[in-house]
Amino acid sequence: MTGRKNASRTKRRNERTKMRSRRQEYGKLFNGNIYAQWEFVFIWGLILAMLLGLWLYIFADSFPITDESCERTAVVVTELKISDEKAVFRDGSSGKKYKLDSGYFDLERFTAEVSEGDVLSAVISHGKIVSAAKGESVYLELDDMKDLHETLRSVSYIVLAVCGVWLLYIAVSWYIMYNAEKFPKLIKYFVKPEYINKDKVYGKG
Repeated sequence: MTGRKNASRTKRRNERTKMRSRRQEYGKLFNGNIYAQWEFVFIWGLILAMLLGLWLYIFADSFPITDESCERTAVVVTELKISDEKAVFRDGSSGKKYKLDSGYFDLERFTAEVSEGDVLSAVISHGKIVSAAKGESVYLELDDMKDLHETLRSVSYIVLAVCGVWLLYIAVSWYIMYNAEKFPKLIKYFVKPEYINKDKVYGKG
């Protein structure tokens, strides 16, 4: 009998501890309305970081190619490596490393015709090769690269706009979650029922 009483006390004590812990996890960020608030912050921040990372990745590689930014030069191919649809090599004169992996780059012809020590007629813009040829063979067209960069720049703006929409969603979500008592029906579209503090939002358990 004593064992049963002790077990019953332990169970009630564990339940009270669990309830206290649960109340603490509602926190102040959402005015005590939402359980496990930092899960939402983590997910919001993670998605935002991914969108900003994607925007930065695209934007950084979409610099405008202008006549002023272009420099025509001869590149001596050294340390040539072909792998994963890319051609990576150094300029034997300057020691600079270049990578050609654009969808407009004719890798098949480049691999067949270019070898160590060959000299390429290249156009450099912002430290990257935007045109490459050997004699009459052109492996990377300048006009194609200009079109590609303009397209990438437009795509980067779209991604940035999505970031803005996501920030707006976060702001609206936070407002509704913080004022859940004012939006008891709307809150369900932003939060799963098990995350809602029903005692506070609906006035019931």
